Amino acid sequence: MAPRWTLICAGIWMLVAVGGGHFLEDHQQIVHLHNQYRSVVEPPAADMTHMKWSQELAAVAVLYATKCIWEHNPDVKNTMGENLFITTGTIDIEKALSDWFGERMDYTYDNNTCSEDKMCGHYTQMVWARTNRIGCGTHFCESVEGLHFEKATMMVCNYFPPGNVIGHKPYEAGEPCSKCPVELGDCVDQICDSTARDEFPSLEPTELWMTDMPHTWPVEWADSGSGRPCAALLLLSGLLASLVWL
Repeated sequence: MAPRWTLICAGIWMLVAVGGGHFLEDHQQIVHLHNQYRSVVEPPAADMTHMKWSQELAAVAVLYATKCIWEHNPDVKNTMGENLFITTGTIDIEKALSDWFGERMDYTYDNNTCSEDKMCGHYTQMVWARTNRIGCGTHFCESVEGLHFEKATMMVCNYFPPGNVIGHKPYEAGEPCSKCPVELGDCVDQICDSTARDEFPSLEPTELWMTDMPHTWPVEWADSGSGRPCAALLLLSGLLASLVWL
């Protein structure tokens, strides 16, 4: 018999399917593009880590996308990073990530600021060195709360650990891989990596709730299994309970 938590996590995936949200099949492209962009930051990063896909983060992203709200998810505040993208056409992953990364033109690393009236939060989250996991999902919205969009597709990407911590730069400048974490001793394409790579890591509950999280709201939240509880369950237990009683 499958472990109890495994069955419950499977139930979350079923609720997502019923709600009409979609897990992105091209998650490999999302991970690849993030790592590619992270490897070419200027100035170069000494401690940039390889990013991996997380199914738990993707579940959180999909469930929030189904709400069709153009605001950041308050339930993951200071627990996960989050980037939002919306289009009236089909989601173009390459364009979405290119737009986010393009904000680098308005960001100044030396003083860690964004140009006046500009937005840089997508970019800084994408290249936050400590962030190493991502999960994204989409949903087609007939209308969007907070925007005058109709029949639009919304994409939500969640990041862990979260970035955009006030007073901190996204990474430490220096010779690529010169300050890698001990567990990531390899240097692959100018990013700290490990040959023992797990592309689908699970998030332990202690990682989500007991990691040293930022005590302040991010600088910009720009449009910024085996017998153990899944992260999506822990974060959205209240939501799921309400859905069961509908």
